[in-house]
Amino acid sequence: MNLRQKPSKQVHTMKRDTLFHIAGLLLPVLVFVLFGCSKSQTDDDKTTGAKMTLTTDKQTIGSQGGPFTVEVQCNVDYTVELPDAPEWLREVTSGTSETGLHRFEADPNEDYDNRTARIVFTNRTFGLSRTFTLTQMQKNAILIAEESYPIAATGGKLNFEVNANVDFRIELSETWIRRTTSASVRGLVGKTLYFIIDPNPKSEPREATIRLTADDVEQVITIRQQARDNMNWLHITHSNPTFRVPYILGEGFLPGKVSWGDGTEEEYRESLTHTYQETGTHIVTIETSGAEEVSVSDLINVTKIDLTQF
Repeated sequence: MNLRQKPSKQVHTMKRDTLFHIAGLLLPVLVFVLFGCSKSQTDDDKTTGAKMTLTTDKQTIGSQGGPFTVEVQCNVDYTVELPDAPEWLREVTSGTSETGLHRFEADPNEDYDNRTARIVFTNRTFGLSRTFTLTQMQKNAILIAEESYPIAATGGKLNFEVNANVDFRIELSETWIRRTTSASVRGLVGKTLYFIIDPNPKSEPREATIRLTADDVEQVITIRQQARDNMNWLHITHSNPTFRVPYILGEGFLPGKVSWGDGTEEEYRESLTHTYQETGTHIVTIETSGAEEVSVSDLINVTKIDLTQF
């Protein structure tokens, strides 16, 4: 006898129900995992995709100031801040994330030192921040106390102080002035310069200049040296529109120059007369080497006759 058992439909039904039940439990988990992974990946893309760079992060401008441009390359919005709050710096044209060009303007620097300011570009959402540093050069200066110095005919030493915040050069117009110190300085500090002036061997006063120069600043000091001491002079101060030289007598008298006090000169001769182009007080200086006597015929408007060097 062969006995065969028919498959049980109940068993298959139970297995199928069990599979649907398990699938029902796993489906929410799978959906959660899929959507959860997708959201996390999107956030990561947003974070890593936000970028900000500056074409240059620093610049130096001259003391005169003026406009300059900062270029920002960024694919998200950002803010512009000046954390140092300088009154001498401002933004005049705002940029955007599309253009990235920001135009700023700096006032002239009237100080004797360099100055700096920061410009910060920030996106706080993505933690992005870039800093641009601006340096403005100082106002260059060479300061002196006097623009001219009188020097005796015998020469000697000349010392004067210079305040400067730049390296400057010294140029001497004549060889009878000699420098004895270096001129290298930095920072607005005082520095004493020393010179030696040779004796004047000539019978005429002479002039020379000491020129202090840097890139964009210059100072000129004029040196006026008297004539040699053995010269004799007569000085007459007057306010006449026309003046006639006095009579000068002496066996050893050697006629010299007459300086009329208005920048013109002539050789001395008797009855020499000069007419002035402008009214005012003038000092007539006459060389009187070898003279023994002087006679002034007209004292009208003559206020002083100086015979100390006669």
